[in-house]
Amino acid sequence: MDHDGSNMKISEHHLIISNIILIILRLTLITLITLIIILIIILIIILIIIIIILIIIVIIINNSIIITIIISIIILIIIIIILIIIVIIINNSIIITIIISIIMVIIIIIILIIIVIIINNSIIITIIIIIIIIIITIIIIIIISIIITLSHHTHLKILLRTSPGSRADGLQLNAVKWSRGTSEAMFRLGYVALLLSVFSAECIDQHALRLKHQNQEAQAALRRRLLQLDPEQQQDLAMVVPYLKSGDKAAFKKGLGAMVQNGGNERIKRCLQGLSAIGFDALEIQNWMTHPDAPTPQPSTTAAPPAQPSVTAALRAPPKAPAAPQAVATVGAMAGLAAEQQLLGGQQAQQQEVKKDLGDLKTAQTAQEQGDLQKMSKGQAKAALRKELARRLAKGVQAFKRVESVEKSEASLQNEVAADAKRVEKLEEALQKEETKEAEVEKENVELKKELAEQAAASKKTFARLDALEARGTGGASDSRVSALEEQNAKFRAALAGAARRLINLEADVTSQKQSALQLGGPKIVRHEKKPMPSP
Repeated sequence: MDHDGSNMKISEHHLIISNIILIILRLTLITLITLIIILIIILIIILIIIIIILIIIVIIINNSIIITIIISIIILIIIIIILIIIVIIINNSIIITIIISIIMVIIIIIILIIIVIIINNSIIITIIIIIIIIIITIIIIIIISIIITLSHHTHLKILLRTSPGSRADGLQLNAVKWSRGTSEAMFRLGYVALLLSVFSAECIDQHALRLKHQNQEAQAALRRRLLQLDPEQQQDLAMVVPYLKSGDKAAFKKGLGAMVQNGGNERIKRCLQGLSAIGFDALEIQNWMTHPDAPTPQPSTTAAPPAQPSVTAALRAPPKAPAAPQAVATVGAMAGLAAEQQLLGGQQAQQQEVKKDLGDLKTAQTAQEQGDLQKMSKGQAKAALRKELARRLAKGVQAFKRVESVEKSEASLQNEVAADAKRVEKLEEALQKEETKEAEVEKENVELKKELAEQAAASKKTFARLDALEARGTGGASDSRVSALEEQNAKFRAALAGAARRLINLEADVTSQKQSALQLGGPKIVRHEKKPMPSP
């Protein structure tokens, strides 16, 4: 009996311990599920942010909504395919499926970002980053599989300790099958991720090689076209093509200004024909020069080369202007833009020529110092030095003449500006005088109108008196007064008619003077003579 009591106590202790362990396991599972849910939410937020960043990067780099939509559709298709593969491979756990799906989606988005950003810069960097991503993916998958396997083994041991008999055997078999299936599924998924990564790396390498081959072909075609042009066109293109490729508008306009100064519109026309021959579009160049937000023009790889078969044939044959209607149509606009730079930078071009001459002199001096004189005899060295000194003196005289011409042109321009300023001041003074005269005439018109109004009011009063006197009929005295008033009224009417006539003539003169001033385009001085009014 004592032995049975002790066994009962031991079994009760085992039950209490097993219940405590089960409670702890449940709490740990709840915390793990909560942490996994939080991790899933964080990963979804990160996924959304990465997709938004990817779309922004693609829009900024390519400046095209169509390419952005295509890449988004490709991402969605890849995500759907991988989710289908994961659901087919893993049928046991939804949480593991979601976690691995998010990991795979992040890996694919990173690979796409690498394809968009790095593919045009370096193949070696692309391969290194893809290898790092593959290694990180395999390590993450192995860590997840190890964690899942260890958790199932610990859970199996706890169940074996707490569950007796056939139940324990069934749980053991189910746990072993589940853990084995999960491990196999994880390794299969890792193999699929490895294959996808290797395939993406191969695609990136092939695309990079194709882009490199295309760039090499485009550069070779550009060199061939340049060699098939005339030497003058090659010289003109050497002045503008580097600035056109780099997108430097100011330097490109300076080059055109130098062409206008040296050769006029014909040289610009020849330069535009050469640009169209090597693949540039004249309308794109004009748009790029006139609009600040226009893209930099690029040479097309499909432009037809000139008709000359070789360089020697091109040099021997007479120069022929190739047909380029678009370039010819924009010569006027290009010449106008170049004329601005000619007016602004003509002096700078002459100063640059002077500096170039000085640089040539310095290079010749250094070349002579390096050993040219040692190879000659004394007489030959003296003759060479005399020739060199004469050449330098001639170049110095030419440079001095250029500086004098520049100073003279500056002085003439300053004189013209001063003369224009004086002319403008005189015109402003004449305009002010004309405005004061017009104000005086308007004041005189107002005064005359007031006088006419007062005289009209006085005449109305006299007419009223005459009417009243006629109505009364007071006799001979009144008749004499009426006759006197009638005479005065007649004189007043004559004076009033003369004043009205003068006012009409004055207004007609003012309007004619204004019209003539507007037609001639210059200020006119209107002078009016005041005539004395006749005494009544």
